[in-house]
Amino acid sequence: MGRRFAVVSRILVGSVAITLVLQVAPLAGQESSRPVASQDRPAQGGSSEDRSAQDGLSKDGLRNNGSSGDGLSQDRPLLTLPLYLEMEGVSNPKLSPDGGRIVYSRSWVDVMTDSRESAIWIMNADGSRNRFLTEGSSPAWSPSGDRLAFLGCGATDADPLVLTDCTEDAHEQVWVRIMEGEGESSLTQVTRLTEDASNPSWSPDGTRLAFVMFVEEEDPWGIELPPRPEGAEWTADPRIIDQVWYRRD
Repeated sequence: MGRRFAVVSRILVGSVAITLVLQVAPLAGQESSRPVASQDRPAQGGSSEDRSAQDGLSKDGLRNNGSSGDGLSQDRPLLTLPLYLEMEGVSNPKLSPDGGRIVYSRSWVDVMTDSRESAIWIMNADGSRNRFLTEGSSPAWSPSGDRLAFLGCGATDADPLVLTDCTEDAHEQVWVRIMEGEGESSLTQVTRLTEDASNPSWSPDGTRLAFVMFVEEEDPWGIELPPRPEGAEWTADPRIIDQVWYRRD
């Protein structure tokens, strides 16, 4: 059975935030397996049916609650951790300039590395020939449709023709893939950044690429405190936090 795609939407009703999760099964005839080693996740304590039985789940990943005491006796779907790890997401669909092809990002959780992975897939505009294209995300067609810019990991001193794994020394770089003509399917890393890039975009004539990157700006502490006398027991110096995401679990 093909893996489910998930569309997550968050809406605000009054002062209450509600998260909606819509599961969409792959279309018939589409390839639903991932082309990377993590596509067939190893069994964790038995087969998926065994794990579902142990967790009280049916084969479709839904928990059978029985009567919940609120007057509902039918099965009620719950988002469980095993089900979440099987869910995939799609984003950034881009139609080619000639209207014949669509590229999009496909993401999932790699349970072996506890990280989120992504790849770019391509299909015909009618949904046929859905297939893997390359690792990466955020695809952007060139105006002529013969090149595709995207984000992928690379280091400043790495091979500019081969994608690398994201590490402390490798960041999201802008890459270009030749889609047709001489050098078709070849990849080239076109940036050597020490910070992650995002949102690549072509100029109208296809000769330049723009992208977004974090640039650290010095923000000195503007208050001068008097010197502390030797041996004085003062309150500890203030702790300055200048990051939007100070801490994240």
